Amino acid sequence: MRYITETYLIERYGRETLLQLTDRDDSGVVGRAMLAQAIEDAETQIDSYLAERYRLPLQTVPGSLKRHAGSMAYYLLFNDAPTETARQHYDQAQAWLKDIAAGRATLQAEGREAASAAGRPQAQAGEKVFTDQNLEGFVDGRRRG
Repeated sequence: MRYITETYLIERYGRETLLQLTDRDDSGVVGRAMLAQAIEDAETQIDSYLAERYRLPLQTVPGSLKRHAGSMAYYLLFNDAPTETARQHYDQAQAWLKDIAAGRATLQAEGREAASAAGRPQAQAGEKVFTDQNLEGFVDGRRRG
């Protein structure tokens, strides 16, 4: 599953900004191949972190993951001289992904799909031991009646 699309990047950063970063032949058109490559590179990096704790592909993509994927792809569009803001957002995304891989952070609830193959303990609730029916007649720890 793709975390973001070219359209997402255009909506988030603006056509003009992306045109400046991707129009290598001055055609006046956003370079779709460059956008696609930046997205693929960002998603590959993201998957390398998420695979530590989540079953891939994710069934849903949380908003926080989209935002960080967008920041990473945007940063990757700068060849040699990213803006300070782009670098900061990329670094924040990397730190967040490292926290996810280390178990210090998780994806939002809508994206949780913990991988059972990750070797982490799994818990499952059993049947209730005490119910209204089997405690009927007990008062103060003694059976009455």
